[in-house]
Amino acid sequence: MTPYRAPVRHRKSRYNDRQGIFDYILTVLKYVILAVAVLFVISLSRKAYSTGYRVFAESAVDTRENAKTVTITVKEGMNTAQIGQLLEKEGVIRDGDVFPYQERLSSYHSKIRPGTYTLSTDMTPQQIIKEMAKSTENGGKDDEAGK
Repeated sequence: MTPYRAPVRHRKSRYNDRQGIFDYILTVLKYVILAVAVLFVISLSRKAYSTGYRVFAESAVDTRENAKTVTITVKEGMNTAQIGQLLEKEGVIRDGDVFPYQERLSSYHSKIRPGTYTLSTDMTPQQIIKEMAKSTENGGKDDEAGK
């Protein structure tokens, strides 16, 4: 009878240990990249929705009771982005970055002309655009060149 021998455990090579760790790290990395991509898409979607909502449903900065009157001068060569930044700086609108989209999608697109305008903080962006486009509807009445 042969004596009992315990089973021999074969030791894995170092290559297999390293390959297993490498595979594990790659799997974890894939999931991390996937999670970051999903969070990025969610963040981008929220921003796009918020901007789109503000383009069509932006309210006035103040109520009629708290409204202030502001005089704005639109100079020759100013584009809608610059006008939006000016309006935001003066406190007439909340976000000057959204103003170009609001103007582009309004029925007064490309009708804002240089001139001096008296605006109120209780006006919506659509009302502001309409007021700034009146100079073309009234034959340049509010335009500085017509004064």
